[in-house]
Amino acid sequence: MIKWDCIEKLHDERLIAEFEQEIGWVLPESYKAFVKENNSCQPEKRTCFSVDGSEVELNHFYNLNKGSVISIWDFYDFPEEDRKWFKEQYGGELNDHIAFADDVDGNAVCFNKADGSVTHYDRENDKMSTVAPDFTAFLTALYVHETDETVD
Repeated sequence: MIKWDCIEKLHDERLIAEFEQEIGWVLPESYKAFVKENNSCQPEKRTCFSVDGSEVELNHFYNLNKGSVISIWDFYDFPEEDRKWFKEQYGGELNDHIAFADDVDGNAVCFNKADGSVTHYDRENDKMSTVAPDFTAFLTALYVHETDETVD
């Protein structure tokens, strides 16, 4: 079982609905339940998932509190004309996806808005890969790396 080191508890559950309104998409119930318990968290130990047969190390889940460190709002709560940096970082392919976490290389872990699947966006190669059919399956697929290294 993965243990989570939470940086900051969710200040108000209404932020979830507010964020859904901002992005124009309803987040999966399993993700909302996770955020209520584990907002802005990272795994206590080195935790990975598989992408196209390669091991990828999870970094952290974005914070749903506004104005906080590593806030998901930093990516979505700004006018369209100010989104240039985000689009340059993550490219056009991410437009139909909602980034909710990242890996240690700064690549995005996302929801595909079309079907709710969890995807991984490799920004260096501009490649989107499906990781799991849904958020629950994504959490189930996470595993502690064999070396059992503690995250710094």
